[in-house]
Parts: sequence; C-alpha cells; structure tokens
Amino acid sequence: MVTGADKQKLSEGERFNSFFLIPCKPTKTNGGRTRNLKEHDPNKWEVL
Repeated sequence: MVTGADKQKLSEGERFNSFFLIPCKPTKTNGGRTRNLKEHDPNKWEVL
C-alpha cells in the first residue's frame, strides 16, 4: 500500500535544506545575513 508519506518527508526535507543549509543572498530584508539559523525562524525549525 502506498500512502505518499515518503514523498511528503522528501519535500519537507528539501524545504529544510534549502532554508537552513544552503547559503542565502544578503538583503536588507534579512539583515544582510548569508545563513538562516534556528533563531531566525524557530517555527519553521520545529515544523520541519
């Protein structure tokens, strides 16, 4: 039986990686940082 749970886990992992592990461009909006840390979005850290 295929439930799609694996596909959901994969997409959540990809979002986590792209937000927290891949460097981001420094902008005025993000305060010039090049990395998103747990402190920058604790809700997203807990969900993912």
